[in-house]
Amino acid sequence: MNAIDTRVLLTNRKQVALFSSDAQFKRDVSTRLDALAIYDVRVSETADFLKGPPADTRPGIVILDLGHGEV
Repeated sequence: MNAIDTRVLLTNRKQVALFSSDAQFKRDVSTRLDALAIYDVRVSETADFLKGPPADTRPGIVILDLGHGEV
């Protein structure tokens, strides 16, 4: 059984940037990663990927959903 470790500090959480235009995909992936308590997920539209990471964070993991190759 997987139990969520509530002792994980925010500073120990891995930063994830999730870029997608698919609302269902964003909801599914961010819900699953947030449930693991070791990821801090920031969700944006795919077009925002070209702007680079937000100034206040540098993600260690980037998930880019290209869909059908459309941005």
